[in-house]
Amino acid sequence: MRAWQITLKDLRLLGKDLRALVILLALPLVFISILGMATSKLMVKTESVQAESVENLEPGKIVYQELVPSYTVMFAFFLVNIMARSFLAEKELGTFRRLWIAPISPFELLIGKTLPFLIVSLVQCLLLFVCGRLLFGMSWGAEPWLLVPIVCCMSLAATALGLMVATWVKTDAQVSAYGNLLVISMAGVSGCFMPRDWLPPMMQNISLVTPHAWSLIAFEQVLSSTEIDYGKIATSCAVLCGFAVLFVVSGWMIFRKSQ
Repeated sequence: MRAWQITLKDLRLLGKDLRALVILLALPLVFISILGMATSKLMVKTESVQAESVENLEPGKIVYQELVPSYTVMFAFFLVNIMARSFLAEKELGTFRRLWIAPISPFELLIGKTLPFLIVSLVQCLLLFVCGRLLFGMSWGAEPWLLVPIVCCMSLAATALGLMVATWVKTDAQVSAYGNLLVISMAGVSGCFMPRDWLPPMMQNISLVTPHAWSLIAFEQVLSSTEIDYGKIATSCAVLCGFAVLFVVSGWMIFRKSQ
């Protein structure tokens, strides 16, 4: 209950943070719109755009099968910076110290501080896929319900990474330097900036060290594959959950050590 009170308080603060809302909701749509218009006349001859689930789409709409999931994944992990700055603000205001001596366990404190961002991540992904369908005419594939576990597992991994970074950085400058470097590098290596099929085989293998790559693999199965490989989706979700556990444990250890 005490963790939920912290969650509600942080959700109210996030709702008033215009900069965070712009980064998480407006910027992805702007990027998708601009790139979609720029590439809508290009027919990319890859398996990901020749799939049966999208073959009846207009050429200008096929590109959004790649852009929407790619930028959804990339911007989901931008929560890292927002979470880190939220934690820093709490520390600078002394709120963390007051909560630390309050009758609440450290675990409840971290859960209460993390849940708001998990909720925001889920809402962000939902809105981007809905906008992809309504504004850009993308297809949700033959079995759209499979997007639910993928989005949930990806949001868990993104929020957990944000928790780890938030417990590690000490200054706003570190958030800008390390947070942005981490998020952008992982997005670039994984294939968020271009279809994964365009990456060299070695780079595709290297990208598997990022949760982004596993998210994209799972989304590709649902949105663009002729025959859905449920095993790949299950494996991707399991790996994403593994990343989440690793990041949470790391963040917990850093947090305990710093107090």
